[in-house]
Formats: sequence, C-alpha cells, structure tokens
Amino acid sequence: PAAVAAPARAGGLRARVLQELLAVLQIDAAEFDPATPFTDYGLDSMLAVQWVERLNQSLQLELTTTSPFDYPTLDELMQYIAQTHGEDDAGAAEQGVAAPAPATPPKRREQPMSYTL
Repeated sequence: PAAVAAPARAGGLRARVLQELLAVLQIDAAEFDPATPFTDYGLDSMLAVQWVERLNQSLQLELTTTSPFDYPTLDELMQYIAQTHGEDDAGAAEQGVAAPAPATPPKRREQPMSYTL
C-alpha cells in the first residue's frame, strides 16, 4: 500500500500544480499539453509571479519566480519539484500541510567563557 500511495500523491500534486496554472492562464485543461512550454500558452513574467505565489502558498513549496522559465514544461517542473522537495514534502504539499522541520537541538557551550587576562 505504501508503494501505491507515493505515486498517487505525486499525481495529486501534479493535478494541483496544473490546476493553478490553468487558472492563471485562463485556459481549459483540454487545451493543455504537458510537453509544451508554458510560454507557448502566454505565460510571461507577470503571470509567472502570480502562479508561483499561488503554488508556494497553497502547496507549501519554495519555488522562485524563475522556476517556470528554468523548467519550462509541466513535466520538467514536476521533476524539479520531486527532486528538490522529495516525496515526503510532496506528500505534505499535496495535503496542503507544511512538512515538519527537522529537529535540531540548540548549540550549548560546555563551559562559560573565561575573560582572564
């Protein structure tokens, strides 16, 4: 069951990313080809900023406004998201919940510093 859940989550994340893109571009899903560059659909820097902000807020991602141009197709962008955010983070993003930050204990000094001259 765990092996099946990961691809299902990845598919859900892809659907959410596509949904946000279609909303920003104001086009129907039937018109969209995941191998066609975003710019062919009219994505410019202004729309990219809107799309990336929507993705970062709704999916708890940390994409930059240049990500749609660095990874210009849906397939390339999803591969980048999978590589940079990992399956655990992608699953959390899919659910709209931020992945927990790794716990790091505060650094402590063993002994107080001495100020002798």
